[in-house]
Amino acid sequence: EATTLEDIIAKLFEARKIFDCSTILLDDASKHNNKFESLKNAPTDITRPMDSLNSLKYRSRNETLVADGTKIVTIEQRSGERDLFHLSRDGKIISTNFPCPNRCGFLVTWHETYCCAGCKSDGGGEHGSRCDRKAVISQQGAQQKLLDLNRRQNARVTSMNTE
Repeated sequence: EATTLEDIIAKLFEARKIFDCSTILLDDASKHNNKFESLKNAPTDITRPMDSLNSLKYRSRNETLVADGTKIVTIEQRSGERDLFHLSRDGKIISTNFPCPNRCGFLVTWHETYCCAGCKSDGGGEHGSRCDRKAVISQQGAQQKLLDLNRRQNARVTSMNTE
């Protein structure tokens, strides 16, 4: 027990050091948790439709012209996976069989990587007014791509939990 003023001041300084250390540890834990949550909820890496369409590394590529002037492109990857594209006359994507990486259940269409800009910015919570809202189940091969995406995301979360 402190009996002098100097002893009381020394104990206060010691208590302040412990408080400062605790605050630093708490801040570090909070930063780690925030990083973990953002990584856990962030979409895993997925091939962008335009990257697949412009790639020269594939097993086969088939293009079919449609009566309205649009084009259907089927690309069979070396892995056996098939990528489907419906392109406008000027080469812009109308639809694909790529699921949105936010796993919202819609397909990537006019946006390069997501179903829409709203889904990209909000993480899948709100869709923009321009979102085509084409369901994954409406396109051949998209359901399997979504299952693969979910499997990779779950493996990523599991590995993060074990770290």
